[in-house]
Amino acid sequence: MELAIQQSPLNPPAAYLWQDPSTLLHTPVRIRIGGSFTYPPQIFSRPSEQQLLLSSPRSSSTPPGFKKLVLVAGGVGINPLINILSHISTTRPQPEITLLYSLKDPNSKIQSGDTSQALFLDRIINLFSNQNDPLKGNIKLFLTTTGGPNNTNNISTNEITTKHLSIPFERRRISLSDVSNAIGEHKDDVAVYICGVPSMTDQFVDGLTSPSPQGLGIDKSRVLCEKWW
Repeated sequence: MELAIQQSPLNPPAAYLWQDPSTLLHTPVRIRIGGSFTYPPQIFSRPSEQQLLLSSPRSSSTPPGFKKLVLVAGGVGINPLINILSHISTTRPQPEITLLYSLKDPNSKIQSGDTSQALFLDRIINLFSNQNDPLKGNIKLFLTTTGGPNNTNNISTNEITTKHLSIPFERRRISLSDVSNAIGEHKDDVAVYICGVPSMTDQFVDGLTSPSPQGLGIDKSRVLCEKWW
C-alpha cells in the first residue's frame, strides 16, 4: 500500500505518520476501508460476487453509459486518482481520460521541467506515454505560487516537455470552466472524480450538478467527490 501524506502538525494521523521513519518502521497500523469514492463508479457497475471471481486482471472496467472520465486533483488530492489511473492501465476497454491537476510550484521548478517536484507526476506521465499500452487521454497542469497572485483570469499558457510527452500548463488555479471544457459534449456519458480542498470541491460539485443555466445539470450520480472534512 502506498499513500502520500501532507505535513499537518495539527492533524493527529498526519503528525503521527510524519515521525522519523526509524520510529515508525515495523509499527502495526489498522486500516479501515469504506466510502463510495471508488472506481468504477458504483452507480454504473455493481458486479455480483460471481462476476468478481470470474473477472481477469485485464477485464472490462468501463461500464455501459460511461465513456469519458474526468479526474480533478488539487494538491495531495491526487492520492486516490493516481490509484484509479494505475488500475485503468491494467483493464480493457479504457475510457477517454482527462486529468486536471492543480499543484504548487513556488520556485517554477515544475514549469522548468523538473517533474520530480510534483507528487506522482512522473508516474502519471509514464502511464500516459507507455509506448506499449498508454492510457487514452490527456493531462493538464495548473501551477500556483505560495502567497503570490493566483487569479484565474491571469492566464499564461505553456507546455512542459518531457522525454515522451508534452503537458500543457497554466499559471493559475483550476476553475469550473476548465472542468466544463474537459467534459465537453459528454455530459450524459461522463464520470467526474474530484479530490481537493473543501472550497474547490464544493464549488465544482455544485457547479457541475446544479440545473442550467446556473450549472451544467450533470446527474449527481456522475460526479463523485472525496469529502474528508
